[in-house]
Amino acid sequence: MRLIVLSLLICFMGVAATDVCAAGRNRRARNKHSVGGGAHYYKTVDDVKLDNVEEDGLGWFASYQYHDGESGAFEFDLEAMPSGFAGATNDVYAPQFYLISSGGVYGGLGIGWFYSDGEWADDPFYAVRFGINYELSKGLKLDINGNYRFTKWDTDITQDLDTDTVTLAVALRLDL
Repeated sequence: MRLIVLSLLICFMGVAATDVCAAGRNRRARNKHSVGGGAHYYKTVDDVKLDNVEEDGLGWFASYQYHDGESGAFEFDLEAMPSGFAGATNDVYAPQFYLISSGGVYGGLGIGWFYSDGEWADDPFYAVRFGINYELSKGLKLDINGNYRFTKWDTDITQDLDTDTVTLAVALRLDL
């Protein structure tokens, strides 16, 4: 499954690079790309009664979106959470890919993996997203979204945790 997602990422980046090169010839292509960053607050759905596991916290993320005309967008995020998330002894990183609809109010589906302590999680997580894009000024947007992540954590503690996570994210996005 990781190989499939990584292959899709590589293919998409090739398409996006081609579109960026064409942007000089096509003014409309310039608004197809946006970059941003922000914060994610996460909270486990179930009560986790383990000492080394933080049930809630704050993570940071960087984001890239490619807008495909009026139909929707592809989004790539890299999120970083502090140690203690899922029982990890070091920081946790989570590359993610989303397919999202266009518009001020939007929805989307995503997939991602946790990476920590030199290892990838055995299973990906899946996410459902609902959000609002608010234009602050021309080319600058405020994105507020909620995510439900279907998660199975591999931990350093002798057992796997099967608890979903709810997140609330706030990001600023700049159209390129």
